[in-house]
Amino acid sequence: MPGRAPQLVDLSAEISPGITTRVARPDDLERFNTLISLTGAEADDYVSEMLHSEHLATAVLAGAEHGHAQFQQELARRMAGSTSPEGAALATTLPLVAVTADGEVVGVLLAYSPPNVIEQFLDARPLASPKDNMMTITGAIMSLVKLRALAVDSAWRGRGIGSGLLTRFQDIYLACRYFYLYGQFRVTDPGLADFYSSHGFTVLPPGEGLDLYVVFGVNGGVKPEPGEQLFYYHRKS
Repeated sequence: MPGRAPQLVDLSAEISPGITTRVARPDDLERFNTLISLTGAEADDYVSEMLHSEHLATAVLAGAEHGHAQFQQELARRMAGSTSPEGAALATTLPLVAVTADGEVVGVLLAYSPPNVIEQFLDARPLASPKDNMMTITGAIMSLVKLRALAVDSAWRGRGIGSGLLTRFQDIYLACRYFYLYGQFRVTDPGLADFYSSHGFTVLPPGEGLDLYVVFGVNGGVKPEPGEQLFYYHRKS
């Protein structure tokens, strides 16, 4: 499948007949966590803090609607005067919900720049200055995103909702000109390799890692958890 050119995103467009998406809100927390648990992931306190943050998804939504330059401006605004990347990380975090016309949440997606991966590369540069480390963190936040979870209520499967959420995720981050979109799934989950492949992702064999030299400028990458395999999309233009 050929690469997809970055383009602006119509966030109001349906992803499936009668189904639209929006960023999750604090009152979605219980339903959000219930659906996330279908993937085997555990809910944590960070999700609650995230949904209450004024920074949440501001940069990626600005980029999706208005282009890469607006993404950069919004991200810079969130980082201005800050010594911590937390605001920038939240501004590029995307908790999406798929909702019916009646407002029922029937699907969820969570994506963010992976802090453990960023910390791994910082640990590999012990002599770097705080300024250099902040530049590395910022570069990673602007170019690398992990699809943490994607789930659809069992009663609503088979209607293209999961596919629609995944496409919306791709469109938003590609509009912001991210280099790598990646995730992992359990080897025992049937059909997921074909699902991600059909959306243009490269699915790696079980146990194989993803090299991220283009993001961090040093050798290293992401390794899948035991019993899981990675998939990724690399924007080349």
